[in-house]
Amino acid sequence: MLWIGGILTARPVWGLLATLVGMQRTFGPVDGDIGQAATSITHGVATALIGTAIDMVLCPIGVLVLALALRRISPLKQQLAALRAATANQSNAL
Repeated sequence: MLWIGGILTARPVWGLLATLVGMQRTFGPVDGDIGQAATSITHGVATALIGTAIDMVLCPIGVLVLALALRRISPLKQQLAALRAATANQSNAL
């Protein structure tokens, strides 16, 4: 669960990195008149921003699912610990 939480927390950063790479790939080859390359620029920028928007939407949903999963797992971990303690006590009594 810790790994999943770390991945979910880092998702927006990776989305931002993808945006920066997309912008660099879009504006890097443009020489001279930007007006001539306007269509390719807008498509490149749109693609980069869509990736960021997807990460911004999915990350909070993933964090919510993780929180709900942890909420369900916590009582199960407590029950498992109690079962282990009871088993240890029974084996010590023998």
